[in-house]
Amino acid sequence: MKKRLLCVFALCCLLMGMLPAPAADAAEPLASGDCGDALAWTLDPAGTLTVSGTGAMDDWVYNKDVPWYALRERVLRIVVEDGVTSLGTIAFAYCANATEVTLPESLTIISDYVFAYCTALAEITLPASVTQVAPSAFSGCTALASFAVADGNSVYDAEDGVLYRSSQDGTRTLVCCPAGRTGRFAVPDGVTDIGERAFYGCAGLTAISLSDSVNAIGAMAFQLCTGLTGMEVPDGVTEIPSAAFSLCTGLTRMVLPASIAAIGATAYSYCTALTDVYFAGTAEDWEAVVIGDDNAPLTAAAMHCDSSGSAFADVTIDTYYYDAVAWATENGVLAASDGLFLPNADCTRAQVVTLLYHAAGTPETDGSESGFSDVAADSAVAAAVAWAAQQEIISGDGEGRFAPDATCSRAELLAMLYRYLGSPETGGEAEGRFSDVAPDAYYAAAAAWAAETGVACGDGTGRLLSDSGCTRAQAVTFLYRALG
Repeated sequence: MKKRLLCVFALCCLLMGMLPAPAADAAEPLASGDCGDALAWTLDPAGTLTVSGTGAMDDWVYNKDVPWYALRERVLRIVVEDGVTSLGTIAFAYCANATEVTLPESLTIISDYVFAYCTALAEITLPASVTQVAPSAFSGCTALASFAVADGNSVYDAEDGVLYRSSQDGTRTLVCCPAGRTGRFAVPDGVTDIGERAFYGCAGLTAISLSDSVNAIGAMAFQLCTGLTGMEVPDGVTEIPSAAFSLCTGLTRMVLPASIAAIGATAYSYCTALTDVYFAGTAEDWEAVVIGDDNAPLTAAAMHCDSSGSAFADVTIDTYYYDAVAWATENGVLAASDGLFLPNADCTRAQVVTLLYHAAGTPETDGSESGFSDVAADSAVAAAVAWAAQQEIISGDGEGRFAPDATCSRAELLAMLYRYLGSPETGGEAEGRFSDVAPDAYYAAAAAWAAETGVACGDGTGRLLSDSGCTRAQAVTFLYRALG
């Protein structure tokens, strides 16, 4: 009997061993918990932080109190599931490795500092349901390059990756320019307000052009735009609010309209490079402007009243050639005018020679005869052309003509400028610096010098574009880089 029981037991064990093992449970979360009255969160081993349930998330005051803060470096993706209506203050701040965020159509509110300093986040799409985005929601997201907004959102939209809000009263606010944007940015016509923190931390922007439709600027709107060198505020803006330009350490020039009545505390704090302020009103108008505390860089800068900041109506402070044109007018290279500079117009050979002639101080020449059949002695450019020929800056086309009205090419301008400076020695040849400059080209030494000194940088792909015509803006900029 005992043997029979042992056999039965052994058989049962064998049969149980042959049964399939139970299916493995889904991977256990690294951590989980509650984050709202009816909300829960989980962080899985793959780095996905999921918020699920219904209703609003909790708000937090201190980062350490956010339940997943201690695990923030493990967060690679953030998924907020349908049913969640708001994201709590500082909820995902400092999740610096998170590259993806998924938001539900139930979401209406994105609170303060929700994604602050999520420095790996490059893009985000807001659902159609969102009606409120806090100004600080994306502060410090230095890699963020683009916003998108789902179709059907009646409050927010994105244009060229920038977030805007439209109100029923006709106000259109630029809410947030992604901090990862670089280069130059023009605020579109129709925008009336630059929102609080709208350009906060956009350190890669070198110029921001405000449209004439802008009539209000929010606090801290341009704070930490360290690459910004100049700004022109349009007429109609009455206040530069608190900290609007604070910590813009590259800002050198500011143009303010006569409509300015107040400048808030710290508006220009730590703008250590600010040297010139151009105010369209009178000195008496400026005296009446209420200036708040901690604006020492502003009050110490040179004040130019009754000034638009430019001798030309079409040269604004946000253009790359602004400093060059300012230098040229201040030094008599260009004649100041209330008219137009026409920066994008072709620059002729005669105009280039005239610029160099004025840069030299309009020296006397040995007669006004230029030696060129196409430059009459009574021509407005005769003295300049005669001087340039006598200084061997120009030599003509080999058949006795100068072609004064022909567009000056980049190669021709650099050759003239190089000769004007006495053909300085260079550390090498243009070959290897510009792929389209042959070693035996007449302007090869000039191109090598221009590359070496930073006068010409090429097109970004290693080409000088030697035969391309120069615009007036480009010509003055070349001179400024070489002589300014």
